[in-house]
Amino acid sequence: MIQRHMTVVVALVLMAGWASSAGDLTPVEMKSFRQAVKAHVQEHLEEGAFVVRDEKLDKEWRLKLIRLHDEARPMSDKLYSVCADFKEVAGAAKLDVDFLVNRAGSGWEVRQAVIHMVGGKPRAAQAAPAASLKRLETAAGVFVCPMGDYSGPKTADGRCPKCGMNLVEKK
Repeated sequence: MIQRHMTVVVALVLMAGWASSAGDLTPVEMKSFRQAVKAHVQEHLEEGAFVVRDEKLDKEWRLKLIRLHDEARPMSDKLYSVCADFKEVAGAAKLDVDFLVNRAGSGWEVRQAVIHMVGGKPRAAQAAPAASLKRLETAAGVFVCPMGDYSGPKTADGRCPKCGMNLVEKK
């Protein structure tokens, strides 16, 4: 048990060092990045709510954006992750949703939105992988989960076995 925890700690430390070396966004890039995520949320409103499918609970959450976190975590030279706080429109539940955002030319493209916390509690593995907007297509190498849940060879479906997010090849 202790060895497993130490392995997780070492993996997280390595992941943090790798992510910080991928480079931070300039203030102008960060502003553009944040605008792209907020625009994505606005473009995908259905009757005033951002809808996220929850495979684990077999339901759709109807959410209102509360705030977008200030930190964009680099996953590779073109892929970043950012967390956003949402509140259920017709209820009291609070959710954290992670957005995977890809640099696309001079702008940004949201690739995937995944629920990572419900009511302040981290999500366990989803019953079925979350539907992605686009698949990350890569060959061999070391792959990591943007949430830090996995590091290793590419899985058969290209998704993290714990949280269901698309794996990213470590550069």
